[in-house]
Amino acid sequence: MDIGYADCQILHCFCCDEVAHYLTPTSDFSDARRAVVQSATDLYGENSAEVEACIDGFNEAGIKK
Repeated sequence: MDIGYADCQILHCFCCDEVAHYLTPTSDFSDARRAVVQSATDLYGENSAEVEACIDGFNEAGIKK
């Protein structure tokens, strides 16, 4: 699933603003995946195209739950 560049920018900014709520100094890439997916869920709603795009991207990169 692809999302537009504008949605990607909005999600990136939102995730960066909210990172303190989701990540700690000992977080790893799986934690980052959860943080990004949670940010997308908070911003766009559960099961949205944006959430699915985030999950697909992390899956493609081999970063699992």
